[in-house]
Amino acid sequence: MSVIEFTDVALSYAKGNQALAGVNVLIEKGEFVFLVGSTGSGKSSFLKLIYRDELPSSGEVYINNNDITTLSKSKVPYLRRNIGVIFQDFKLLDYKTVFENIAYALEVTGCPSPEIPQKVEDVLSIVGLSEKKDRLPEELSGGEKQLTSIARALVHNPSILLADEPTGNLDPDSTWNIMRILDFINSKGTTVIMATHDMNIVNKMKKRVIVIEGGKVASDEGPSMEIPELKD
Repeated sequence: MSVIEFTDVALSYAKGNQALAGVNVLIEKGEFVFLVGSTGSGKSSFLKLIYRDELPSSGEVYINNNDITTLSKSKVPYLRRNIGVIFQDFKLLDYKTVFENIAYALEVTGCPSPEIPQKVEDVLSIVGLSEKKDRLPEELSGGEKQLTSIARALVHNPSILLADEPTGNLDPDSTWNIMRILDFINSKGTTVIMATHDMNIVNKMKKRVIVIEGGKVASDEGPSMEIPELKD
C-alpha cells in the first residue's frame, strides 16, 4: 500500500531556480527511506512537498492516495498531524522546557488538556529524556535537543516521519542513538524518510536509498546498495 507518491513532480522557486524536475517516486507504508544527494540537490524541497510547506510547479503529490496539491489551506493542519518533521536546527522554543516544547505541539492542535501529560510522558520515555523534562534547551546537549525534537514530532503518533539532516550537527555517539530511535520507530510501522549527507549511516543501516542529483532521481535502490561519499 503506497503512502507517498510523486507523479512527474517539478518545483521551481523564484528567479527560475528549479529545485526538482520530473520526479516519480512511490514509497510504501512502513518503509525506511534515505534521501541522499549533495547540497542543493533538492532533498529538502522533496520533504517540504510532503508536508505541504511547498506546492509543486507541476505534477501531483499523493499522501494515502489523496492529492495534497489540491488541499485547501484550512485542511493543511490536519494533514500535518499525521506527519512528524525533524529538523537539523531543532526549532525548539528557548523559553520552554523539554516537557513544555513537546506539550505545545499538542496544545496548538487542540488536544484535550487532560490527555497531554501522558502523551508527553510516553514520547519522553521512547527517546530517553524523562529525567530531563524540566530542562530548558540551553541546558541540553545537541543530541538531547534533537531527541526533544524527535519526541515533539512523535507526540501526535504520526504515520509518516520526515527527518531533514537530523544528525548533521551531532557527535558519533549521539548520531547512532538517534538512528537507533528512528529504526525503532520504523519497526513499529511508521514510514520514515530521512535526508542525509552521512554515507556512513546510509551504508550501515541497509535501507532503501533514493539519490537526487540536480533535482532529479538519479537512482532508487534497495538495501543492498552501497553509496560512496558525496561531494558538495
